[in-house]
Parts: sequence; structure tokens; C-alpha cells
Amino acid sequence: MRRILGYWAPVIAWVALIFFFSTDTFGPTEGGLTHRFTRAILLAFSPDLSPQTIETVHHLIRKLAHVVEYGVLVLLLYRAVRQDSLEPRHWRWAMPSLLLALLIAGLDEFHQSHTSMRTGSIRDLGLDSVGMLIAQLMIWWRHYRR
Repeated sequence: MRRILGYWAPVIAWVALIFFFSTDTFGPTEGGLTHRFTRAILLAFSPDLSPQTIETVHHLIRKLAHVVEYGVLVLLLYRAVRQDSLEPRHWRWAMPSLLLALLIAGLDEFHQSHTSMRTGSIRDLGLDSVGMLIAQLMIWWRHYRR
């Protein structure tokens, strides 16, 4: 039981973090923490940035976050599904980890569609999928390089 928990606890914690980031607290508008944080950092380095530039950078950071969040999720899921197996079949663990990550991404977008400041978006689901595929390609590359 302890071994199983050791593999799945990081997955559960990461999913909880993803869903926490999907709340109105981290909303995309000026009231959201990510906007305020991004704006403060950008203005600290370059005080003369226009609001349009700040908005563009903020938007790009938020979209990149989708790719990174779900890339990490797939890596954690792959590790949890594979556990200690030495079997060399990469796709045996890749498919369940991709499907679970896709299910979680769909639930996350559904969750966002029920908040006041967020919306669920098929484009964001696409960005999530890009992160998932990049992570699986990294796993595949590492696996077949050995």
C-alpha cells in the first residue's frame, strides 16, 4: 500500500494543484493572481511597458502553463502506471497515462466553465494535449535511446 501511495500521491497532489489554478483566484482578468504577479514582475524589469504588452505576455504565460501543467501530469501518470515494472513496452503505460490526463484536462475545462471568471475552452484542451504529447515523446525518446 505504501508503495502504491508513493506513486499515486504526486499525481493526486498535481491534479489538486491544477484544479486550484483553475479557480477564480487565478482568473485571467486583472483581478486574478497570475495577472497581478505577471504585471508586477514585468514592470519591475521594464517600468515603461505598455498595458498591451503586459496583457500579451500574460496571455502567453497562461497558455504555456497549460502545456507545462499537463506535460508534468503525463510524466507523473506514466510513472504511477508503470511503477517498478521493467517490461520494455512503452505504449503499455503511455496510453493509460495519456487517456487519464485527457480525462483530467476535460474535467478541468468543465470545472472552469462553472466558475464566474473562467471559461472552459476546447483550445485550452488542445494546448493541454500538446503538453501531454511532448511529455510522451520525451519518455519515448529516453526509453528508446537506452
